Amino acid sequence: MFFSGLLDRVRRRPPMTPHEQAVAADRQGRHVQAAATWRRLAEAGDAEAAYALAQRHELGQGVVQNHVEAVRLYRQAACAGVNAAQAKLGEIYFYGRAAPATVELAAAPGALRDLFPSGVTVPRDYAEAAHWSRLAAEGGDTAAQVRLAFIYAAGLGVVQDHALAERWFEVAATAGDDGAAFGLAMLYAGGQLGDVDIERALPWMQAAAASGNSGAQLSLGVLHLRGEGVGSDEQRSAEWIARAAEAGELEAMYLLGQFHRLGLGVPPAASEAETWLRRAAVRGHVKAMTALGDLFAAGASADLAAAGAHYREAAELGDGPAQFALAELYLQGRGVPFDVHEAARWFRSAALQDVVPAYERLGALYADGHGVEKDIVAARDWFERGAARGHGPALFALGVIEEYGLAGTQDATAAERWYLQAAEAGVGEACLKLGLMYADGTLGFDQRALALDWFLKGERLGNLDAACNLGLLQVSGALGRRDVAQGLRRLEKTAGAGSRAAVSALARIFRDGEYVEPDFRAAEHWLRNAREADVADGDEQR
Repeated sequence: MFFSGLLDRVRRRPPMTPHEQAVAADRQGRHVQAAATWRRLAEAGDAEAAYALAQRHELGQGVVQNHVEAVRLYRQAACAGVNAAQAKLGEIYFYGRAAPATVELAAAPGALRDLFPSGVTVPRDYAEAAHWSRLAAEGGDTAAQVRLAFIYAAGLGVVQDHALAERWFEVAATAGDDGAAFGLAMLYAGGQLGDVDIERALPWMQAAAASGNSGAQLSLGVLHLRGEGVGSDEQRSAEWIARAAEAGELEAMYLLGQFHRLGLGVPPAASEAETWLRRAAVRGHVKAMTALGDLFAAGASADLAAAGAHYREAAELGDGPAQFALAELYLQGRGVPFDVHEAARWFRSAALQDVVPAYERLGALYADGHGVEKDIVAARDWFERGAARGHGPALFALGVIEEYGLAGTQDATAAERWYLQAAEAGVGEACLKLGLMYADGTLGFDQRALALDWFLKGERLGNLDAACNLGLLQVSGALGRRDVAQGLRRLEKTAGAGSRAAVSALARIFRDGEYVEPDFRAAEHWLRNAREADVADGDEQR
């Protein structure tokens, strides 16, 4: 009785609709049969069937993969008001579609035209993307809302409108989309809606970061590093950047490598630095290649050959700092063969990339005729470019040209002017030059009282010759401020720091007894130091 009743109920079950038949066929893996059913329905004007068949053509499921046919069918469904089809058209036109991988373009081009008379690609079309994304966004599709906001923010196929971008980002962000929250944060942080407003951007950025948006995590890390809108906190910065790096954010990988290399927010760790910098470099991050060069060039266990290889990789891709670093290695013959011509070539490349120190290096090569034909006019031109950017060594080089008349006439006043600017830029040798000029009356009037002050400034900047001259002037009292004890202490300290001039001066002072009682033991001590320094220099030159 039970079974006969069940059989009656089965018999009375209504037959499946064509929609249900197509869905069932898809579930059972009978995709060709399902596609045929969807096609009959679509040709009869069924919008949902057109959408389903468009999906099959896009994926190549049960039919030959054909993006152009998929767009035609999506358009049929979209014009009938299918929101998902409108969103899909917005996506396809935003990114475009290349020929399907299943289509062998190189084989039988005539057959290809027969099979795909309308073509096999869908070109990017931002105006179409904006039109369909707007319809889908108004219908509540979150992805379309985010895409439309980006279209307005960037002005792609529409008049740029940051207010509309804000509106659509906010709609999607309020619905919980982390990409929209990040986009909204970028509008506020970038000042596209007025003044830069980090305070307004921060809650959206934090919400996106907490949801796993790697771009927001990277941005938060940068904000904590700079202390913009949040407290400066290197450790917190490193934490956010590490999360972004682990999520595959390329710039975060580079920054995390730099953090480990420099010890920012994390303990210095060369192995971790190398790991993250290599991950970024393999993906084409040029600055990471340069940073790898810096990593291998540093420390007692430096590997300059490896450093040179990394610098070259970045230099050939156009990175100015890498070009400069590679030129330095060639100029010194460290890690690469000594080659002043290669040095000049890479210094020029770096200079053309606006690496300011390269101006002075290139100028010096032209001034000396090393690696290039000697040309004092070209040298001066490069020095002046560096001087215009406030580069101390370039300013100093211009002073040398004027002092010694290398470009024509000697001009002590012009030399003084350049040396003063170089000294202001922190060049200790410029302080030495000024001290010497004031001490010997080069400028034609008595400014000897200033000489001691300039020698002292040079000493503070680490110039051993300035310190030596200051010590000698104190011992001799040549400028009226005699202090033998302090002068000797200064000379001894300077000699200990490696000044050959100070060593020779001490030997002479104790030998001749001009300012102190003769002390032949002390004189022999300093003479022996001088001889040892000569031997060391000879070994180093060999």
